[in-house]
Amino acid sequence: MPESARRRFVLSDALILVAATACGLAPFRNAIARGDYRPLSTTSAVKFDAFINRSIEAFTPLMLAWTVAVLILNLRQPRPMIRQLAQQPGAIAAAAVVCWASIDLASVLPCNSNHLSMIYNRSYFRFWSPIARDAVPVVITAWLVLALTGQWKAEPTWLDRLGRALGSTWIVMEVLRRVPAFL
Repeated sequence: MPESARRRFVLSDALILVAATACGLAPFRNAIARGDYRPLSTTSAVKFDAFINRSIEAFTPLMLAWTVAVLILNLRQPRPMIRQLAQQPGAIAAAAVVCWASIDLASVLPCNSNHLSMIYNRSYFRFWSPIARDAVPVVITAWLVLALTGQWKAEPTWLDRLGRALGSTWIVMEVLRRVPAFL
């Protein structure tokens, strides 16, 4: 893509990312206010495992909000054609996670009579945990499909790099969750 067609970071992009950060931190803030989240000590392997899992589950809403924001930013003008956008690993990672999280949330929410408050109540950690766990195979599969079909066209733009960083962070979060099981 020519330099003139690349998206520069502008104030509206910053506002979208700030709004996403606020949306991602809101459930965690409420969980802390209700006393649902108490940081754990890391004095033993069992407690370390619980600490890692709780930290990842607390971080998941923020990651999901940022992933949605990256997808929105990728779809804003100026942008490459959709065909070219579908070859960027950052955009594909964001789209894959958002699609899968939408399916995940749609399957969980109708099952609960008080579904909207579920995000803010004591089941906070059970609610967000499957999204973090399920995002990893989705990102890996999307990236493998891009790589194996020869469509991987990483752009040296801030937006594609942010999308790749988020995709990588989803993967690292799951690796961290599984490492204590091997210790």
